[in-house]
This record gives sequence, C-alpha cells and structure tokens, in this order.
Amino acid sequence: GLPGLKRLRFVTSHPRWVNEEFLAGLKSFPLVCEHFHVPPQSGDDDILRVMGRGYTADEYAEKVAMIREHFPAAGITADLIVGFPGETDGQFENTLAMMRRVVVSAAFTFMYSPRPNTAALRLGDDIAAEKKSERLQKLNALHRDISLRLNKALIESSLEVMVDKELSAGRYKGRTRCNRIADFTSGKKLAPGDLLKVVVSSATPHALVGKSKIR
Repeated sequence: GLPGLKRLRFVTSHPRWVNEEFLAGLKSFPLVCEHFHVPPQSGDDDILRVMGRGYTADEYAEKVAMIREHFPAAGITADLIVGFPGETDGQFENTLAMMRRVVVSAAFTFMYSPRPNTAALRLGDDIAAEKKSERLQKLNALHRDISLRLNKALIESSLEVMVDKELSAGRYKGRTRCNRIADFTSGKKLAPGDLLKVVVSSATPHALVGKSKIR
C-alpha cells in the first residue's frame, strides 16, 4: 500500500461493473470506503435502451441491492438526467418511481442538453426547457425528502469522519466513509486529512451535524 493512505474511494462505477466477484473482492481492502457512485441516468427502460446503458431499471435496482447485501452501511450516489429526447411524462414518472425504490443517499441531477460527438445528438432536443425545469424540480424535491430521511436515521450514530477543512474557529467540514458531508465542532484543533469520530446530533438533506468525540 501507499504510506499514509487512509482511505480509497471510487469516483464512478458503471452498473455493469457491479457484480458479486467485484463486491466480494472489495471486502479484502479495508481502506476502500463504503461509497459507490453508480449512475442510473434514468428509471425508464425505453430511455435506458436509447441511451445505450445496457441494463433495465430492474437490473439497476438489483445492483443496488447487491451492494447493500455486501456493504449494509454503504452510501450510494447517482446521476440522473431529465428531459432526454423523447421522454414522456410517464417515462419521467418511472424515474421518480425508481428513486423511491432504490433510495440513494445523494443524487446529481441534470437537464438534458445536446453534447457534441454523442449518439443522442441525432435525436434532437424536443423537450421544452420549461418542462425540463419542472421535472428537475420534482426530482430534486423527491430526493431532498429521501436524503433527509436517510440522514435523520443516523442521528445519535458515531461515525468516522475525515476532515476536509475548517469552516470557522472550532467548526469543521468533513466526510464519512459513506461520503455524507459532516458539519461538526471540535474542541481540538484539526487539520485536513485528520480522522476522528463524530457523534451526529441533527441532520439536513445535505449534511450531518454533530460534535467530535475528542476534546
């Protein structure tokens, strides 16, 4: 291993890479964080097929369940696109339904816009900007509710946090192993990269709030 390395985290995993062998192998590397960024992009099978993603919504949900079977405390984050060419109201509702089903801890959501040198470019851009914006707002509202519920479930937990930066005197920002943001106070001076236990006292949709266990 690398001297001084405290954590190892994946950036993005295509759902096709998630399988039993891959997940079982990760268990032998304790430095690997329990965080998986696995973008579904859509929850509708027809849209996924046109995107060329290579899986269905059910298969994506099975991948998420597989991750949680191996890593029950895993944080799972996702990318989602609304307004992909041809997306109907019903297909967008399928994306909302999948979000309720898989319950990811964080979602990065986007309105479709044409990109050069992509296969989707030939499909045009036939969803009105107002419709895209409306769908994005609905998706974000749903995810805020989900994220708040998941974060509140961690209240009173003691979690390992790595310090990112000091926000103000005695107040810090860091991340848990499952990649949740922690906003916490400490009576001891800390530096980026320090690891410590934080007791969660409250939560928002975007962060856990707490106090360090060290004095």
